Amino acid sequence: MPVKGVPMGCAGAAFNSGDTEFRAAYDNALSELKSSGEFAKIIEPYGFSAEATLAVKRDDFCPGN
Repeated sequence: MPVKGVPMGCAGAAFNSGDTEFRAAYDNALSELKSSGEFAKIIEPYGFSAEATLAVKRDDFCPGN
């Protein structure tokens, strides 16, 4: 259950650690989706906060990756 007053974000993707080219392509496409505002349009109708999600970075969970 979400904590009242705390925006709920969503993020998650997994990649083969050796497939850095695919991960870079994914990162580029996701960045474009976020900067266009389309990301927010997709997740916000489901109760997620684009702002909260955008505040989280890969290094927060997987330092050095």
